[in-house]
Amino acid sequence: MNISIIIPVYNEKESLPLLFQRLKPVCRHYVPFEIICIDDGSTDGSFEILVHEKETCPELKIIKFQTNSGKSAALAAGFREAQGDIVVTLDADLQNPPQFIPTLIEEIANADAVIGWRFDRQDSVLRRFASRFANGFRNFFLHDHSHDSACALNAFRRSFLKDIPLFKGMHRFFPALMQMQGARVVEVKVPHEPRIYGKSKYGTFSRGIWAFWDLLAVIWLRKRRLTYRVEKIV
Repeated sequence: MNISIIIPVYNEKESLPLLFQRLKPVCRHYVPFEIICIDDGSTDGSFEILVHEKETCPELKIIKFQTNSGKSAALAAGFREAQGDIVVTLDADLQNPPQFIPTLIEEIANADAVIGWRFDRQDSVLRRFASRFANGFRNFFLHDHSHDSACALNAFRRSFLKDIPLFKGMHRFFPALMQMQGARVVEVKVPHEPRIYGKSKYGTFSRGIWAFWDLLAVIWLRKRRLTYRVEKIV
């Protein structure tokens, strides 16, 4: 089984060496594999760290954005470049440990998408409350039965990513977007560790406002998407 690991990176210079220290031994169990890091306009020297890592990890491909374009854009660029049958997404901040990737890959044997559920969140009380409220609100309208649709650690069959709608904020709605493609979606509890370096790139209030508008977009997409099955072409 060949896999692609997609990692958006934005100002994570301090985390990157430890990330690769933990990630490379995991990936060696899956040959061939590739790691695709998308430098989303970092200004702290993250790109130079990635170039240094590539010297000892030829499986690493680096995509550098000219300007900060957001996590969804970074993931979309990674999806476009990925060659693996299984595509795994992971953040660079180490809050979801790479050592848990094999569990997701085992689960995808009987599914098309495996969504991580940060069951024991290591965030502030305010952030946990906001996330719980947002997930309940989203589930009420989308009925995607997901406890944590914005978890960074997920695994997908690449064939189900080729037609996924691309828009800002799509990374918060992977369960619903996968279900729209007819994918079998399962949820797996994954570890969530305190952030060691840096700080979160998202404000609780601003993220909630944009998530609401994104939710309206997904509701519209579900109602207006094209659905058809070709019987034959002669």
